Amino acid sequence: MDPEPLVDLSSLGIARIDGMAMDATGRIYAAAGKGEDAGIYIFTQEGHLRDCIKVPDLPTNCTFGGPKRPNTL
Repeated sequence: MDPEPLVDLSSLGIARIDGMAMDATGRIYAAAGKGEDAGIYIFTQEGHLRDCIKVPDLPTNCTFGGPKRPNTL
């Protein structure tokens, strides 16, 4: 049985995802898009788009560090 995708990015108009990270609460942060759509896209555990942190250039990765990293966005 093939796994089901968590989210259909084409329905959101996102061209591609590069790097991803997950915070302590299970939200997924994905470096994606280009041009005006470039940003770090934040998804819930269920795959719903929660927010996007816009960036001025093509994002290629995202990560968190340390045990005291914030998990409230």
